[in-house]
Amino acid sequence: MLMALVRSGLARHPLGPVGYAVGYALAEDHLRQGLTVVAASVNPLPVTRDSWRDAGATAGVGVVEVEVICSDPAEHRHRVT
Repeated sequence: MLMALVRSGLARHPLGPVGYAVGYALAEDHLRQGLTVVAASVNPLPVTRDSWRDAGATAGVGVVEVEVICSDPAEHRHRVT
């Protein structure tokens, strides 16, 4: 979906908040249809974490959050680079 926005010429990389807004809307639509949604993303800001929760709440379903943290700073740097 996001690449479709870029290919259409309506948006360019990086999509920034547009990408998240599309993700929230798609997640909510799928949840309303009774589908399971797994959204894997970097969520360093409260506003993004809240928005994923809001998508579930608006659709009337529960949300489970899983946070993965690399406890080894050297390995984290290696993976990021």
